[in-house]
Amino acid sequence: MAITEGRKLIEQSIEIDASRAAIWQTIIGKDEFEDWASIFHEGSRYEGEYREGGHIRFIGGEGDEEMGMTVEITRYEPGVAMRTKVVNVVESGKTINEGPEYDEWAGIEEVYDISGESQPFTLSIRNEAPVRFYDDFQSQWKDVLKRMKSITESK
Repeated sequence: MAITEGRKLIEQSIEIDASRAAIWQTIIGKDEFEDWASIFHEGSRYEGEYREGGHIRFIGGEGDEEMGMTVEITRYEPGVAMRTKVVNVVESGKTINEGPEYDEWAGIEEVYDISGESQPFTLSIRNEAPVRFYDDFQSQWKDVLKRMKSITESK
């Protein structure tokens, strides 16, 4: 993953004692997503279908307060890996495709990998972050992975 100027790479992982299918469900399941993504933004949700070439809109807030981004899924292998790339941002309920806010996020990639031969498996994330959000995201990702582990292992 090539890092764009003005961004830093976050790489973290956690062992989860559950099947690949259970871990995958935690990543993409709507209820599970809303649980762990609330660490980034309370009320987070998504719209769209997970499939290679598909688009997912990650949003929080309502109406004029809605904010988030739309990503394209550039790799989708259920139970193995997913890669997404930001294609636009949502600010104050409006989709933005140009300007400073867009430039800061456009093309940012996020990768989920599940590795290992048998349980426990390792869930790894790689995520570019704008430099000004790096410290917050670095900390939040640690909490997110712990929450994902708890959700998955409690099923």
